[in-house]
Amino acid sequence: MSDNRTTENIRRCLPLLLSPLLTAAVLLFVLHSRGFYPFGDKTVAWCDMNQQVVPLLCQFKDILDGKSGFLFSFKNASGMNFFGVFFFFLSSPFSFLTAFVEKKDMLLFANLLVLLKMMTCALTGSLYFVRSEEHKDLGVLPVTMLGFVYASCGYVMLFYQNVIWLDVMYLFPLLLIALERLHETGSPLMYIFVSAGIMTVNYYIGYMAVLFLLLAAGVYSIGGGIRADSDRTAKTCAGFLYGSAAAALLSAAVWLPSFIQYLGSGRKTSLMENLRTSDMITDFTTAHPVITGSAALLFFAAADVKSKRRRTPEHKLWLVMAALLTIPVIFEPVNKMWHTGSYMAFPVRYAFMTVFLMVIAAAYFLGEKHELKSGIGGYLAASITSAALIFVYAAVCRRYIEENIDELSEYTRSLGGSEGSFKALLKILVIGLICLSVMYVFYRKGMLIRNVFLIFVSAVTVLETAGYERIYMTTSGELSAATYALQRQVFDLSDRIDDSGFYRVKTSGKIFDYNMIGAMGYNSIGHYTSLTNEDYMFTMKRLGYTSVWMEVGTCGGTELTDALLSAGYEIGHGGDEKQKLWSFGSYDLYPLEYRLDAGLVTPSRPDEDIPADLTRPEIQQYLFNTMFGEEKVVCPYSPDEGRVSFIDGRYSFEMDEMLIYRIKVKGRQTLYLDCFDRLSNELSEPVYDSFSVNVNGRTVSRNYPYSKENGLLKLGSFEDQTVTIDLTALKDISCRSFGVFGLDTELIGEKISSAKTLALCEAKNGMTGSADLDKQSEVLLAVPYDSGFTLMVNGKKQPLNKALSCFMSFTLPAGHSDISIKFVPKGLKTGLMLTAAGGIMTLLCAVHIFRRKMQKNEISAGLAEHVSRYLLAGVGILVFVIIYLLPMLLDILLWKKE
Repeated sequence: MSDNRTTENIRRCLPLLLSPLLTAAVLLFVLHSRGFYPFGDKTVAWCDMNQQVVPLLCQFKDILDGKSGFLFSFKNASGMNFFGVFFFFLSSPFSFLTAFVEKKDMLLFANLLVLLKMMTCALTGSLYFVRSEEHKDLGVLPVTMLGFVYASCGYVMLFYQNVIWLDVMYLFPLLLIALERLHETGSPLMYIFVSAGIMTVNYYIGYMAVLFLLLAAGVYSIGGGIRADSDRTAKTCAGFLYGSAAAALLSAAVWLPSFIQYLGSGRKTSLMENLRTSDMITDFTTAHPVITGSAALLFFAAADVKSKRRRTPEHKLWLVMAALLTIPVIFEPVNKMWHTGSYMAFPVRYAFMTVFLMVIAAAYFLGEKHELKSGIGGYLAASITSAALIFVYAAVCRRYIEENIDELSEYTRSLGGSEGSFKALLKILVIGLICLSVMYVFYRKGMLIRNVFLIFVSAVTVLETAGYERIYMTTSGELSAATYALQRQVFDLSDRIDDSGFYRVKTSGKIFDYNMIGAMGYNSIGHYTSLTNEDYMFTMKRLGYTSVWMEVGTCGGTELTDALLSAGYEIGHGGDEKQKLWSFGSYDLYPLEYRLDAGLVTPSRPDEDIPADLTRPEIQQYLFNTMFGEEKVVCPYSPDEGRVSFIDGRYSFEMDEMLIYRIKVKGRQTLYLDCFDRLSNELSEPVYDSFSVNVNGRTVSRNYPYSKENGLLKLGSFEDQTVTIDLTALKDISCRSFGVFGLDTELIGEKISSAKTLALCEAKNGMTGSADLDKQSEVLLAVPYDSGFTLMVNGKKQPLNKALSCFMSFTLPAGHSDISIKFVPKGLKTGLMLTAAGGIMTLLCAVHIFRRKMQKNEISAGLAEHVSRYLLAGVGILVFVIIYLLPMLLDILLWKKE
């Protein structure tokens, strides 16, 4: 008896090995066929994975190596709260593997990272069915196939680049196991840990998991529970509420400070405006392939929905939830509400839940009893026909994909589908559905035994998956091979600066993704994630640096602003051959001429904000006066030919209008062009592509400003000469800030050489230094202001003030001062206290469960439990109204074309 039970347990658990191995085998086969790592030097990393995740993993490696602090990083945005960034992009157990990876190989490691997470999705997807009593007789083959389908679904194909989402994806089946355990045993312990784990891994996708839980709890309570047992339903609802509260508290140390940081970012948008401009239907060309990436999944889920057999309460619950999670895939206002009201790209980030609920529906269909009714002749005919169909399917799909790869892979170039790509993908789906339909007819007529039918279905699914991996996971790497090669070469610049002082590194243009400077190990003024601080981003725009969407560039600005920001080195073209420190390709690393140490002693306390009505050239003069005193450093110039129209605070130009400047430079000046309109985080602005710019007959820009270069345009450095500048308007233009101006670099050099600075040094999660001053003085520190900073002077806490719209200033007394600036994210201390409370709640829950098991007696549900049931019903209805009904109503009543 014991041997039989052991054998049965091994049989049931076999898919936990087979499903991940199948997932790995298919992906490795595709990678091998296209020369991708570990069989070549190509990477599947692209878009956000390439721009954000991989560089941030390099920074995390520095943290693991003890080179940087975890709470605050100078490698991002002139100094940034890294806590929320970690829990938005990196808080996966797999991220710790970066300790064993060289930075230059991090792009290649991305292939293994995706592979490992897909295998884990297959493991947990299979585990759900192994663990479930509802599916205990499902068998090895279907459970293996279902885990494989989940791990290689359309959601993974389109969204794997946001690799942290795959961590939430593999936790979701565990969440459903925890919910079912809560119902079966009354214990919320697993639910507490899994829910807290989801919020810890990614609090943004965790919000979507919370919506799912509240809706599921509402359906459960309204429907009387999974079984018609009032007491059990009430107890389960009470356990759910207790467990939810404990999980929320247990993870508070993560989500509370992270959410506070998110509120300061530039991602904030108007919910009402987003709903007013929403189309009724989602962009089906992008959204629908996320859940139509498996013909077998669609076929079997649809067959289960159509089935008229008697369903268990569990089955009904998950079907209702599948329907609720399919609605936002279709209707855009609801879709936006599932994304907290807005999103930039990746329109159905919650759809891994939709997919897994479809997988559960497919499992119910595959669990139906079946008998072979045909004789050996019919069986052979059906088997041979099905096998032939598979060979035909493989040949047709392979040829079709290779002949139409450009159209099929439109998403990998634009982050969106097109009507052409959708139709092309639909053909693959239809071919697969036709094959499955023929096999299904054989199966239903009893001409195929269950396992043979499943082998054929699995073969179609494997071939289909290999095709999608070719479309979504290899095309981007092949299209951008040169870009990725450059990004790997960039790491050759690491550790090339022998400088013990505090400095930042910038670039002369967008040579590579801006986060790469931090990835190299250098401090940077640039940054790109969803957590880029709005004050910093908008201030940098006003100072003349390039910025678009949530990205602050490391190019633009002036010698003056570079000095303020302690930008000591630049990567770009044209460095002094004698001074350059290192070269790679056509790019050089060289020191900048004008540089200030961190902590500038200013003539008076800097203003909290830069005046709102100043143009960008006027801001340069204002900044100089703040830093050094009242002297003229900015030389504005007017055109010798052409007219600048300035009416009601706006500069206007007509298309083809020409402006010609003949500037007689006296002394040494750097000349700049400005064309800027408003502070926004839009991907494209009306002012883009305004001017073609020529200097002394040489084209400097063909379409200034544009997305990659919208800061101040450097026209060149000149000394005692006449400079001719030609501007041609490429369209009708209207902007708030415009002008050609010069900066007196001789004066800037003089002021910098005589400036008093503190020479603060970077320390983990802050800065340290000392000063000896003749009198009480004001200090301007070009580090973005955050209330999480604490300033200690000679062991006593001193106030830090906001300065120049986003930086910091403070007062130092006369005499010697030992200075320490430390950073702790706002909300972290409160979050830790809440987490401790959650730990106590979890411990009390464990003790209660242990005592209940010892007593071995059932207690009827009390008033509190029954109240919990009605409370959850009300919450579920409220969530449905807010997320589903109201946005649809607002869209219908208030819609306007964007």
